[in-house]
Amino acid sequence: MRLFMRVLLLNALMATSAHSQAVMDQSDKSIPPELLRKVAASLVLATRDPFAAQLIMLTYGVKNQDDLCGLINTKNEYGAYIGFKPFHYRDTDHRIHIDDASACD
Repeated sequence: MRLFMRVLLLNALMATSAHSQAVMDQSDKSIPPELLRKVAASLVLATRDPFAAQLIMLTYGVKNQDDLCGLINTKNEYGAYIGFKPFHYRDTDHRIHIDDASACD
């Protein structure tokens, strides 16, 4: 049932034209909307509440310009934010890697 709900959410995210997470510092202005939609879709499988994710300091990766780097704040199982952690989104495998900013160095 849980997998079904995640797949349903993923389909809903892919169908919308806007991304679900909030970019708190306007750093998304230079990021293409399509890339932001891909990041939002990857959050469905990587976080407990993808709609509540907060992003800041978005930049392109140093090693690969197709990667997106920044800080992400997500909620834990109790619904509380856990604090900003580094992340990078790798466009080649369409996955977000939280607590791993190795592509951003």
